Amino acid sequence: MVLARKRFISGFSLLEIMIAVAFFAIAFVSLMDAYNRGVFADIYLDQAAIAVNLAQESIDELRRGTYASITVGTTTENPVAGFTSFRRITAVTQTSGINSNYKTVTITVSWQLKGTWQDYQLRTYIADY
Repeated sequence: MVLARKRFISGFSLLEIMIAVAFFAIAFVSLMDAYNRGVFADIYLDQAAIAVNLAQESIDELRRGTYASITVGTTTENPVAGFTSFRRITAVTQTSGINSNYKTVTITVSWQLKGTWQDYQLRTYIADY
């Protein structure tokens, strides 16, 4: 009786290695995309917070004055002092009709992100009481 010796080959085949490399490549690309989206979101949120503060600053400045000192019309700051990548548009309108004792103030702060303009708008009403 002749005993046949079995050979056990250890290691990975070329197909298994190619599948593993493809899997890790797809996983790496997905992680890098998630990272890039996170960085973009962080930049957007930082600039949006600045826009909110610039809009609120304008509202506070108008409220410090008297009702009569708030002139109807539109003013544009391009760029905003100290923030060269932002522009701020302040529009004040007088309400007509029965309740004509208040003014509508709309502040629009804009900035560019990835070549497109992003806007934040804040609206309030200032009454003469």
